Amino acid sequence: MSYVALVGFAVAMGAITFLELGLSCPQCRGRIGCAVNYPGRPLSVSSKIRFCPFCGVSLDSRLKL
Repeated sequence: MSYVALVGFAVAMGAITFLELGLSCPQCRGRIGCAVNYPGRPLSVSSKIRFCPFCGVSLDSRLKL
């Protein structure tokens, strides 16, 4: 049973780390994970988040490759 708890803990910590460090603005590369998750529900992004809080670029815009 303790192995199941360790696996669950590792998955939860991996998800939190990805949320904090993995989500970034496509233009300025600012870490927006916490800002995106804060006003929404745990497993969804709030529709109120439309712009990067650091540079103001629209998060719905197309990326220039």
